[in-house]
Amino acid sequence: MVDDFIHNLRTGNTRRYDRNRRYDGGNQYPNGDKRRPKDGKLPVRRMSLDADQFVVIKNALESVAEAFQQQANAAKRRAAAKESIAESMKSIAGFLESRQASDILDALKRLADNDQTGMQASLNADRDKVMSIIQELRDRNISYEKIALHLENEGIPTFSGKGQWRGQTIHRLHQRLQTANS
Repeated sequence: MVDDFIHNLRTGNTRRYDRNRRYDGGNQYPNGDKRRPKDGKLPVRRMSLDADQFVVIKNALESVAEAFQQQANAAKRRAAAKESIAESMKSIAGFLESRQASDILDALKRLADNDQTGMQASLNADRDKVMSIIQELRDRNISYEKIALHLENEGIPTFSGKGQWRGQTIHRLHQRLQTANS
């Protein structure tokens, strides 16, 4: 192969190397057919396993079977839960169909009106209580931060029901009290 290349280079022949030409005499496997035995069958490799390996394989298969069983049980429980939900929804729908929609809406409106008026009265009473505590503590020259800490320690919720009392909020409320009293 290399000799042909050098010969072509020296003679000026620019013929390219022929990739299909066999330079080994045409024998694909010059050292004999190593890939397959002479009868054309693939060799069978037999592995020997000892008792420890059988135990490990058995334990692994048992754990896989147990995992599949747990998944099947979980699927059954989910199906039962969905059936229970469907039955509950059917009973709710039946109850609502038995009542007239206008009666239900009227009852809900009355309930909402009662809750709002009761909540407003309760909020106003709570607000008045908090404002009197702020005024009382401020009259004793207690700082806004300490008043906020006092309200937090007493467990008195903020007006919004969220967050916690802050000195700045107490200052703002006290300013409103001062302007309302003057």
